[in-house]
Amino acid sequence: MEDISIFETTRSELLDALQAYEKVEMLDTVLFIVDEEMCNVISQARRLLELEYGNNEKMLKKYSIDSIIKYLNGDGVSPAHSYTLREKTFHRQITKPDTVKEMLDTEFKLWRNRLLKEVLSKVTSKGLTPEQIQSKRDELNAEIAVAEEKHDYIKENFDSLEVKISSLIKRPSFGVVIRYWVIGATKETKTRLKNTIPNVLYFKEKPVETAPHNKIKEFLEHSENPYGEVYYREKARLT
Repeated sequence: MEDISIFETTRSELLDALQAYEKVEMLDTVLFIVDEEMCNVISQARRLLELEYGNNEKMLKKYSIDSIIKYLNGDGVSPAHSYTLREKTFHRQITKPDTVKEMLDTEFKLWRNRLLKEVLSKVTSKGLTPEQIQSKRDELNAEIAVAEEKHDYIKENFDSLEVKISSLIKRPSFGVVIRYWVIGATKETKTRLKNTIPNVLYFKEKPVETAPHNKIKEFLEHSENPYGEVYYREKARLT
């Protein structure tokens, strides 16, 4: 039978010690921002586990420090001076003009049919009177008519517009991504946080918490979305 008492004690003491530090939570992940003193505690815990289980490669892998925390800049020597956190997202982005132009009619029909099906299904399941159902149908047809006008406008003025078929879909299962700069490094490090154990980052300067510029998100936020995943805006004019 495996003796894991040292591992259990080490894990308990280490997790207790982390509670004294700043904790950043996003989705189902936890990130602790620690100082040099805590790095020394982690290093001692690492050495203790290596001494206890180092003669058995299988046990060391199972009961190492990496089973307790994800130590991002784990050498404990190079602190990060800034970091950013963001939820990992899925982007659908079609930008090639000829392809977008060919897909416009299909996108409009898919949106219209999906909207009709969803709304009429809800209306008929609520036990409304025929008059109420007809009123909802009229509202729906009016919404579709407005979108169709925009659709025709886009097609007629396509060359003067920036048109994309795009989406920015949040999928929590993709997790949280951290980007951080280590002092003295020539480029940033990017990795995904774990959601099964705490994540730990050693830093010396105040973190930067603003997300990096996202061109897709910027386009979506500053464009009109007449229907489905079609977005458009006037092309920037050179002066």
